[in-house]
Amino acid sequence: LAAQHVALVDRISNALVGLATQLGLAFWPAGLAVLYPHPGSWPLATVAVATAVVAALVALSLALLRRAPCVAAGIAFFAIGLAPTLGFVPVGFQSTADRYSYLPQIGVWLALVFAIPASRASRAAGLAACAVALLVFAAITRAQLAYWRDDLVLWERAIEVTSDNWFANTEAGIELAARGRNDEALARLSRAVELAPRWERAQANLGFVLLRVGRSE
Repeated sequence: LAAQHVALVDRISNALVGLATQLGLAFWPAGLAVLYPHPGSWPLATVAVATAVVAALVALSLALLRRAPCVAAGIAFFAIGLAPTLGFVPVGFQSTADRYSYLPQIGVWLALVFAIPASRASRAAGLAACAVALLVFAAITRAQLAYWRDDLVLWERAIEVTSDNWFANTEAGIELAARGRNDEALARLSRAVELAPRWERAQANLGFVLLRVGRSE
């Protein structure tokens, strides 16, 4: 279940995917979840795309190293800041986590800002782009906050936007059980056990709800 059992080659693949994913989410924060479960191994096509993105970042940094060193510095800040969270040293159940990217993203935005030529026209265009971006991100933030209004909504959202999220199914099942919605809780906890048969928290809570509804066998 935990990333500790993932092979080295899959850890490297996950790091590449995590780096590309968090860069993409910085510009288009859609489908955010409180937890992205570690898949164990990523599809080859996904790893190939992520590798291409990372290679492009490296190539861009080298190409602009003399003319715009701020780009290389910003990208390096992002990659180095995110590196400890990408699963080289396995911790927890996630493949990546949005909370890890808050500080590293500063490098991306600094690279963009300082790469803009210093002219009156570029300054005006930059201000207009920033204003639009702030409005869009404010709207996205407002929508995202609705998913954090209570635990059940939060975990159901994670199930909706991720695949085979056994952890979110477990937590949603526990919340449903706490609210007396036993049939729905059984469905969620059964799904969690199906996805992760050795996950004790799902097994224990499934047994609890089964006992509660009189299915002691």
